[in-house]
Amino acid sequence: MVVARVRPIYGGGGGPVCSVLELESSGGAVRILLDCGWNSTFDVERLKTLQEELPSISLVLLSSADLMHMGALPFCVANGLSPRAGIYATFPTVKLGQMALYDAFLTKADEGGVAGQFTLDDVDTAVERIKALKYDERLQVRFDRIHDTLISPRVGGRLLGGAIWHIRYGVEEIVYASAYGWNRSLMVAGASSSLGRIRRPALFITDAQPSQQFVDGASAPPPKKAEALEQETHRLVLETLRRSGNILVPCDAAGRALELLFSLNKLWASHRLHGNYKLVFLSHTSHSTVEFARCLMEWVSPKPEP
Repeated sequence: MVVARVRPIYGGGGGPVCSVLELESSGGAVRILLDCGWNSTFDVERLKTLQEELPSISLVLLSSADLMHMGALPFCVANGLSPRAGIYATFPTVKLGQMALYDAFLTKADEGGVAGQFTLDDVDTAVERIKALKYDERLQVRFDRIHDTLISPRVGGRLLGGAIWHIRYGVEEIVYASAYGWNRSLMVAGASSSLGRIRRPALFITDAQPSQQFVDGASAPPPKKAEALEQETHRLVLETLRRSGNILVPCDAAGRALELLFSLNKLWASHRLHGNYKLVFLSHTSHSTVEFARCLMEWVSPKPEP
């Protein structure tokens, strides 16, 4: 008999998320860290409970390349996570997550406050430990005397490389889906393409935020499709430019930024705006992020037009 327990370490309200999944059987136990987010304040006090859990963690699964899901990874690796603990993510999450962590560190350094939290060397050390998996690739690991643990990242939508984790321990199947996107976006397929293939898991772990995608009826309008949102954004951009205005779009350094660049570049090309208006991607890691993105085109769905 397998006993599964989920214990949230912190999360909710759109902030960073982190939970521990405990799987126990007569053959032993497995403790899996489900994401380890942090926010841009890098408040170490917030991570005290997480730090106490780190020595007993066997496995770390990362969902997305943003601070909310992997911001505390350098801290974890430097402050108690066992060298034997495997860390897994998709290839885009590894590369873009590294850029997001670099940018967050350098931005905080500009503000004069990173001492004692983590260093760029900590980021490199943490990222080097991540093992990259492809979508639907199955990896079998054993942590007890009886049961194998099978993990597989499925398409999670929302961000390039975003993953829903399918976990099998013994005969029990568990799904971890944090901040996924149900419908297709401009660059990535939606989670509907992967969740629909998983039948009745014993445990489904998610957060409340994705549920807003399914709200309908009189209480709220249905969510707009990606194409409609893009058209509305393009209209607002063009109206502002033609009034001699400027547009500033705050966003993360390596996640949604790529989708925005992809969309705005289409707008600039279709309306021949390059000669009259500058399109600028400003971040500490903008050049490297774009170069990495060129190597990740096989993860884009649907494929962008040349």
